[in-house]
Amino acid sequence: WTLRPAASPQRPQLSSFRARADLQPSFRDERPSAGFEATRRLAAGAVLAAVCGSAVILGRGEVALARGRKTAAIEDTDVELYFGGGNFAHLQHEFVILEALSLGRRQGDLSALCGYAGGTGVGDADNLCFSGLGGYQPDYAELGHGQVVRMSLPPEKLKAFTQTFLEQLPKRRAFELGPQFRAQIGLRGGMASKYFDGIRDAFEGTGIQLVKGVGNEADNYEQNVVYIYDSKRFRFRQAETSKQYQDDPPDQFGIDYKALNKRQFELGILQPNSRCIG
Repeated sequence: WTLRPAASPQRPQLSSFRARADLQPSFRDERPSAGFEATRRLAAGAVLAAVCGSAVILGRGEVALARGRKTAAIEDTDVELYFGGGNFAHLQHEFVILEALSLGRRQGDLSALCGYAGGTGVGDADNLCFSGLGGYQPDYAELGHGQVVRMSLPPEKLKAFTQTFLEQLPKRRAFELGPQFRAQIGLRGGMASKYFDGIRDAFEGTGIQLVKGVGNEADNYEQNVVYIYDSKRFRFRQAETSKQYQDDPPDQFGIDYKALNKRQFELGILQPNSRCIG
């Protein structure tokens, strides 16, 4: 059910993320019909039941993961990168669906994880937390980082996943303001990466400017800008287990999806962080 760009011989320049009507005909400013939303949610629920349900055969790589090795579904040639824009809970859900449909990944094979990136500051022991509660935790936002979702993808799938990322940017809610919600992409080498063309191709004709990230950038909401980071310098740090595979209120993603939290924790994919509350 992932939407694809509508066929068009020449796409117009876009004045804002919200103006991408040509790229997402069913998600314009006016709300989609109730029937469309119901069908979309049913389709997503069916996919997640297949991906997460207890009756499904375990993912091909679960035994390997439990032993600390890569999964069969995540190859040595895969590219590790992260995307950020708005609340990472929503973005993670969309990427999990796409990993399942496009790559055939299941349970422990899924690579989409929430985390923090794009800033220059860190706490003790290279640590970041969602909240600086109590004044002693390293608050990711105060240290210049944004919410992101990291994945490992085959190079030939970079364009398709980047297109899905672009489809999600206009859905960023108006109250999700601040640099922690800025639009960003990170991969090793940044714009100099040999894989960057696969990402840049997805932006062709959108009017969105790709800008080299230097860290701690301000918010770029509705500015038609996406920051590109070198993930070697601005590396991903996994968010707390309580932030993984969760609802994005008011959107509710269901028990099958949220069960991935427990499963990936059991496999050692999700790592507890004793220095953070939650």
